[in-house]
Amino acid sequence: VYSSCRETILSAKSIKIEAIFDSFKYDAYHANCNFKQNLFDHTFKGTVRSGNEISSNGNLIIIGDVNPGAKISAKKNIYVWGKLCGIAYAGSDGDQQSTISSLYLKPLQLRINNTLAIVPQEKPKTIHPEIALLKEGQIVIKPLLIS
Repeated sequence: VYSSCRETILSAKSIKIEAIFDSFKYDAYHANCNFKQNLFDHTFKGTVRSGNEISSNGNLIIIGDVNPGAKISAKKNIYVWGKLCGIAYAGSDGDQQSTISSLYLKPLQLRINNTLAIVPQEKPKTIHPEIALLKEGQIVIKPLLIS
């Protein structure tokens, strides 16, 4: 993420997305910048609706919401810049270090590698970015707060 907005940079870094602060206009910077494209990563902008499926052979970045009934999967990490209320499967290639991050994490089901978790239906009391990861063979959800 390249931005001149401090909040955007902090938000991106809180969910482990590389972010670079730049005070110049984006278009002027973009013209002189050599991006390292990863052909396996996939970015989707918009809402993933019920019945839709999106997958990636690398990291998957969703800029928008994932509605209940939608399925997203990635061989590596999943980052949702919005609400994750559907089904998410990270580490589909067997990667134990894969994570699922979201600004609002209330999925129907999470899966990392071969570990499956059904999330309780009660609503979170606080809303903040969270990350799901494998710890000792179980999926653990932790807040992603900037210290």
